[in-house]
Amino acid sequence: MKMLLEYILSLIYYVWFGLVFLGFHVAGLIAYRNRNRISLLRTKEYFSLFIIKGLLILNNRVKFTNTHRLPQGRPLLIVTNHQSIYDIPPIVWNLRRHHPLFVAKKELSRGVPFVSFVLRHSGAALIDRGNSRQAIKAIAEMARVVQQERLSMVIFPEGTRSKDGRLKTFAWKGLATMLHYCPDALIVPIAINNTWKLHRNKGFAISSGNKLTWKVLPPIEPAGRNAEELAEALHAQIAKEIS
Repeated sequence: MKMLLEYILSLIYYVWFGLVFLGFHVAGLIAYRNRNRISLLRTKEYFSLFIIKGLLILNNRVKFTNTHRLPQGRPLLIVTNHQSIYDIPPIVWNLRRHHPLFVAKKELSRGVPFVSFVLRHSGAALIDRGNSRQAIKAIAEMARVVQQERLSMVIFPEGTRSKDGRLKTFAWKGLATMLHYCPDALIVPIAINNTWKLHRNKGFAISSGNKLTWKVLPPIEPAGRNAEELAEALHAQIAKEIS
């Protein structure tokens, strides 16, 4: 019975999802008509809110907790674990004052309404996973934008999503590149729980009735610490919050 309900709710959700993508694709084209990055990022932020609301259709609860006063006007380097594509919208919406930019595989730069357009024009790092030199260059370019415009950027140092919620090893080279080209950044760790459960059905139906949580952890000043050491410390900090 639950599976049948999830199929019905998923069908409703996918219709919602498609309409949101198409509607915001038009909105994104309008927002970027004067080549204004911030206008496009604000459109992305409201798009993220609509995606979050879509998860409520599936009877999933979304809770984002931040008890820290993050500085305005200072670049942020947001470091978080990765369980699902749905990890992203709550970060974008709840930290919208900081206009987060992301690393994405270059294949997403074409073929996805609105998302591909935003990735190409927002300053995101579009990387070829098979070409480490190109990936580092793209991340460096994004970090320069974040440094200059006092934005924020997000890295998932596990590299790929965890299919069972268990935390993987954190790679440190991307972190090192970001800190090198954005030396003013404050590191903001976030622990994400249970978004992997949305994909438990491994098919059309998205899992329902899950409590999905995002928790902003105490920020870290990176000055005087190397990236490898920071990656280990961030892994330990986030691991304590993963249930």
